[in-house]
Amino acid sequence: MMAVDEARDVRLKAPKEGAKDEKSEGTKPAGVGKRIPHPKVRSGCLTCKKRRVKCDERRPYCIRCEKFGVTCDGYIRGAPTMKEATKPIKRPLMPRKRPGASGGPTNEVKKLRFGNLEEMRYFRLFCEKTSFHLSGFYDPILWGRIVLQASEAEDSIRHAVISIGALDMTSAMLRDMESANAQEHHLFALKQYSKAISDMRAMVQRQDEMHDLHTALVASVLIICFETYHGNYSSAAQQIRTGVRLIEDSKRRKGSAGVEEELVRAFDRLDVQSMSHSDPFTFQEHAELKDVYTHRNEDLPPVFLDLKTSRDYFNFISRRVCHFASMAWKLEHMSTDKPSHSFWDPTGDMSWRETLLQEHGMFTRLSEQWMISFTQIYNNAREDVKTNPAPYAKSTLAPLAMRNHFLSMRLALRHFQDVDEVAWDRSMPEFVEMLENAETMVANSEGAVFSFDLQSVWPLDVIAKKCRVSKMRWRAIHLLKSRPRREGIWDSIVAALVCEWVVNVEEEGMLEDGTIPESSRVRNIGVELDFENRKARVWCFLPPQATSESEKETAQPRKREALLEWGRQKWNADFGESGRSGSGYQRILSGRSNLCEDAGATGPVWMGVYFNARKASTEVDHHAMLSVFSTRELTQPVGYNTINPPSDAPSP
Repeated sequence: MMAVDEARDVRLKAPKEGAKDEKSEGTKPAGVGKRIPHPKVRSGCLTCKKRRVKCDERRPYCIRCEKFGVTCDGYIRGAPTMKEATKPIKRPLMPRKRPGASGGPTNEVKKLRFGNLEEMRYFRLFCEKTSFHLSGFYDPILWGRIVLQASEAEDSIRHAVISIGALDMTSAMLRDMESANAQEHHLFALKQYSKAISDMRAMVQRQDEMHDLHTALVASVLIICFETYHGNYSSAAQQIRTGVRLIEDSKRRKGSAGVEEELVRAFDRLDVQSMSHSDPFTFQEHAELKDVYTHRNEDLPPVFLDLKTSRDYFNFISRRVCHFASMAWKLEHMSTDKPSHSFWDPTGDMSWRETLLQEHGMFTRLSEQWMISFTQIYNNAREDVKTNPAPYAKSTLAPLAMRNHFLSMRLALRHFQDVDEVAWDRSMPEFVEMLENAETMVANSEGAVFSFDLQSVWPLDVIAKKCRVSKMRWRAIHLLKSRPRREGIWDSIVAALVCEWVVNVEEEGMLEDGTIPESSRVRNIGVELDFENRKARVWCFLPPQATSESEKETAQPRKREALLEWGRQKWNADFGESGRSGSGYQRILSGRSNLCEDAGATGPVWMGVYFNARKASTEVDHHAMLSVFSTRELTQPVGYNTINPPSDAPSP
């Protein structure tokens, strides 16, 4: 027996025939005498664990137990599988310092982001609540990701974010009638905004840093938000204009770094907002901007599959339509001295008129094509409203808002050349639908008093001014008053105040059957806002009254005007208190104006592309911070200075 064992050992130790002598070459064969390692897991069945054998882990009973003929006792509940147990642990990757790099952040010393607990509290409020309030019915990509990422890199951005969070807390306190606490939050917001402006100034003055367009645009968005919160619409409008110009300049420069798409889309929407309320652009800028996104309009999909895509395409079209309408109005009235500019004058050179009519038809077809692609999403939202009880999700309310904005654009294009106001009576189905959608949106609002995007205020303003059914007009005014709010540069209380005055003027000539004759219908509604003193100068024009043919040729439109005042609203009661002359907020504005050499008063803004002429706030205009980021000086004065109409010049 011992001989057999010795012979077996000799065979095992003897090298195979033809094999190389491992020892002669001075190398050791890989893996000789070593067992292949396997990861040890504790996820096998109970029976295989007792037998101390490998389990194949088939569930509910393993194959090994079945082949061996024993009962599989199963697995421990919640035990991970082999793949889960052996999955490598993901560890956060720390940035590796490049060899020779200097001046960059180090891992040894980390600067604290917040100076005190109050800053951290307001920053957290912005992340958890304010970003969603500002986003309205849509995903908070801009406020919840882009702005917050920029705040990690720039102290000025972070202070601006904190200031807006404090403003949101201020509005919440005012809504709950806690004025004392609201003043404290508002004062903190002003201090943080002052820090943001100071840091932006210091950032620009540092000559050893090159600031990218992305940071400049994020700073611009935050300044626009802060200014519109306080009703400084002229500053916000000029900020929008500068941001749009920077984006268009970057598109023309070869090799320039691109800007994140969602940030560009935000300025597309702001561009439409500014022209729905006023007009900060020159004629040449309108002529250029009306042709942007031409290539995007050509690939309009037959059916939209998601809300974001449909919203982007609508902004492409509506932005071009706004610039087209503004350019057309300026072409019509830049060389006339008529006291009223609402009437389409068929006399004069027709070459540019024919071109406008052709483009008008193109934009009409393009907008209707968009609505065809959007119909499926809109019908699904309407069906949800009809079949399900309130409250409704944002994904249901957003299509209603987009439909109302489309209908407002459709009405503007439809009545583009109408001389008589009675032509608007043909659009009664659109007014009914817009009012119904607006009621649904207002009833299901979350109670936020400020949204960065348009929702229901603008369409309700159109209904109150252009629908001559008294019951519907007053219902629209009630919806504007029932929930005071600001949507971008639109203020629901101010809009309701102006609309109420317009309706009262028209209903002075109402007939017994409730209709308003053409002679009592106003046009060219103009507004000059003074938010600091809560006043608004409004004016409008009525058709001329003439009894003979000779008088008709020389008769002038009748002008009506008034000075309106509004009291404190529970949501903005003390916002104006810190804006009085000599207060801290005025000092902030003064400091901001010193950042730009050419800061100063601007020319009046006269064009409201959809039925309203709105002159900006009477306070001194200032360049907002974005102009200091621009790589070139502004070639034209800020404001509507290319065409400067007389003080009483109205708009369509």
